[in-house]
Amino acid sequence: MRPLTLEGALKILGAGPEHRWLTLLDKALGGVILAGGVAALGAAPPVAALGAAVFALVDQKNEALGLLRSMAGRIDELVAGRRPQDRVQLITAAHTTIVVAAVGDTLRATDLIGRKALSVDGSLYDRLFRYEAPAPSAQFGFAENKTRVRLWHTEVFSGLLTEVSRAVDPVREVLDPAAARYETYFLELAAKVPDVRVWALLNDGAATREQLAAGTAALGRVETVLTAVLAGLPAPGTQAAAVARHNRAVLGREIFTESSAGLAFPRVEDGYVNPAYRVAEAGPGARPADEQWWQDRPCHPDLDVTLAGHLLTVPATQRPLVLLGHPGAGKSTLTEVLAARLPADAFTTVRVPLRDVAADAPVYDQVAQALRHATNGRVEWPRLAEDSAGTLRVLLLDGLDELLQASTGDRSGYLRQVMEFQRIEAEQQRPVAVVVTARTLVADRLDIPPGTPLVKLEPFDDDRIAQWVTIWNRYNAGTLDLAEVLSHRDLSEQPLLLLMLAVYATGSPGAALGPELSQADLYERLLTRFARREAEKTPGRDLDARIEGHLNNLSIAALGMFNRGRQDISDVDLGADLHTLTGTAAAGSGRHVVGQFFFVHTSQARETPARRQRYEFLHATFGEYLIARRVLTELADVADSAFGGRRDRDPDDDLLFALLSHSSLAVRSPVLQFLIQLAPARDDRADLVRVIDVLIAGHRHREPGGHYRSYQPVPVDQVRAVAAWSANLVLLRAAVAGAVLPAFPDARAWESTVALWRAGLPPADWHATVRSLDRRGGDIVLDLARTEGGGPYTEFHATRLISDLDAENRLRYGMGVVDQEFFHDDENWRDMMRSWILPALAGESQGFVFLPPYGVPDHQVVEITRLLERLLVCTGSDMPGSRLVYVQMLLSLAPVCDPDLDLVFATLEDSLRGGQELADVRALRDGGGSYADQVHGLRRMLGEVPTTPR
Repeated sequence: MRPLTLEGALKILGAGPEHRWLTLLDKALGGVILAGGVAALGAAPPVAALGAAVFALVDQKNEALGLLRSMAGRIDELVAGRRPQDRVQLITAAHTTIVVAAVGDTLRATDLIGRKALSVDGSLYDRLFRYEAPAPSAQFGFAENKTRVRLWHTEVFSGLLTEVSRAVDPVREVLDPAAARYETYFLELAAKVPDVRVWALLNDGAATREQLAAGTAALGRVETVLTAVLAGLPAPGTQAAAVARHNRAVLGREIFTESSAGLAFPRVEDGYVNPAYRVAEAGPGARPADEQWWQDRPCHPDLDVTLAGHLLTVPATQRPLVLLGHPGAGKSTLTEVLAARLPADAFTTVRVPLRDVAADAPVYDQVAQALRHATNGRVEWPRLAEDSAGTLRVLLLDGLDELLQASTGDRSGYLRQVMEFQRIEAEQQRPVAVVVTARTLVADRLDIPPGTPLVKLEPFDDDRIAQWVTIWNRYNAGTLDLAEVLSHRDLSEQPLLLLMLAVYATGSPGAALGPELSQADLYERLLTRFARREAEKTPGRDLDARIEGHLNNLSIAALGMFNRGRQDISDVDLGADLHTLTGTAAAGSGRHVVGQFFFVHTSQARETPARRQRYEFLHATFGEYLIARRVLTELADVADSAFGGRRDRDPDDDLLFALLSHSSLAVRSPVLQFLIQLAPARDDRADLVRVIDVLIAGHRHREPGGHYRSYQPVPVDQVRAVAAWSANLVLLRAAVAGAVLPAFPDARAWESTVALWRAGLPPADWHATVRSLDRRGGDIVLDLARTEGGGPYTEFHATRLISDLDAENRLRYGMGVVDQEFFHDDENWRDMMRSWILPALAGESQGFVFLPPYGVPDHQVVEITRLLERLLVCTGSDMPGSRLVYVQMLLSLAPVCDPDLDLVFATLEDSLRGGQELADVRALRDGGGSYADQVHGLRRMLGEVPTTPR
């Protein structure tokens, strides 16, 4: 039975001792409810009987609605002492009755029967009795659900009006009063049962903000709320108690389990801070892997209330809730704390770390494996299900992204397999709620069933960072400065990286996190500090060499990810890379090389016979800094090999070529930013530029391979290798020297190099490389602020790089006419303006006005002025906004040219269309002032063009 339909709700509420009530209600409705069993056998009630049931709900003389409301009024008696799953069914059923009662009472009050404004057809009964009434849920809190209830009322009511009811105002007479009644009935229901009060708080930041300060610690309100809601239940059985003990133990653990001299780590119970979150529902148009898509959804503070409320709804046992977040966002810790906080009297919670179970096993086998591991074989899932029949079972499946990586088959449909597991368990009268965690970026690899609730954890805001720092300082004598931590928001907004900052700043003598510290300096200190911690675990004299060895291994991992076009690397690939590049690791495995660093995320899932592991930096910029650091180090070694002796030699660039001949560094623009920060501090900068020029001069003749020919992160492609090598050398010169063209005295060599990139680089690399460079002041420089997309923009920038002015203008004007896309640059202001004005004259586009920069010849300004005047004549009065901007532009150009003020006044007369502004314009026009006074007055009235003045 479905408690979200009125038909199902009545049968749930009227079961057992309440059958007499259901019999009376059924009689009042004409016998259609209890006839459902007959209907199922094929003897459906006639349409007339179904219509009579509909009329009974709105007939002022019928007692059906009174009986319906009476059961909702006794809901507190019905749920007392019930199992959680039974309680949820009864309360949801009661909620369904108030949704229907709200519209029924409203229709009664309008006396539509007496006004002969109602009609019945065969679908009315289905709409009223068999359509699911919307109830609050994780993705739709009470406020959002009121809108859904109104839509439900609208759909039902639209079928009740006859053709003769046009005198009825549906909004004023029915929908508004029904909405008010629903809210009243809901609040009455909430006063009787705390479950509904929790529903009222779902996603309601205003209602919960005052409670936030006292309740964010370690999901404490989950336990408080659910204990209050489900008080009086019997104690769990032996099996369930064993699982509860295992779950509860996590609260007493320290948030960081590795010892560190002089540091005290808060316990999880004290140190876990609830993140903010956004919520959505899977379905057509949903893009859960897209960060921008999430930004369009409101942010909420009350994650604990939402999780508690979700478990008190029917959908919780029908489909999983998917919890998304970036690496280091705290997904795993959240599941541990949630398992600890759910009251054991009401919930039997099993946390399944998917990295520790067989990746290709069915869901029930994975649950069984996790239970055996957590309790040393004391608990089995079938026995636990029987032992916990009086509770709601909750599965927390943590790390679906890791399971996807480790599986030998396609597990994109895993969430549907979870739903099937829930369906089978419900058939056995053992319903189970499920929460599944995964990285946000893998969401597009999942088949997410429509209707699935989606929750995305948000980075910490300033208040949460401050709360975390306060807790840390309570354990470490106030050693962490909040202002310094907040100056590095890119790290401190992620819980695990915030912990890393705290460990560094507190545990390193003389460490500082002040804003004067460059990002490159901060990363160098952080990584060196943690490399030192690892190096000190191994006895030996040459500590500095061991530290550098750890950093080199990390950089090889970072380059392996970069060259493969991924954010992670497998242990097997890393082992092969280390073996080829250093000879210090076994070719088959890279385990225990980088995984010991807690800023490296190790994902693994068990399969037969062994585990596979993948490594990923918790923050991508760790890897990007390591790439920049290693590239500069290798470049310095190449320079030393060429210029470090008594006479110059051919540079030994085998290793540098192996590392930089697969992908363009421009794909990871932070690498270039780090290079720009690191280069000025080097004493050998001149030698670095000199050796880059030598390598650029010989890049076409360089033979592939060398000592590291077996380093092949991607399949061999000789053209791509030369293209990537030359592109990276150019990017290096731009980053280290600030300019490129001195390395290309022959313009044709530069043009052919750009052509080589187009031919050899993958599209993403070609686009990123061209986008990262720009021609300025007669040279080529880095421009990492550009954000335009690919396609014609990339081709346009490529023509600028090689100074092909004819091709540049063909693309500029073509983009304006065909794509209505315009490129703004100071060097070609005239062509930029013409590229949108000419299509606009033909009615093909609207453009953007930019004042001319210094140095634009006056005759070009006059030319653009005349074109703008022509555009004013051609632009219709249906575009007053655009015409006003064009007028502003003309007035701004007045010091150089003399715009036609008669045309300006006529345009304003036509565009302003009344009001004080138009009166002021007319007064200025008729006031007899000089030309300059009129221009000044108009500019004062209309404002300036919001761009850089000439």
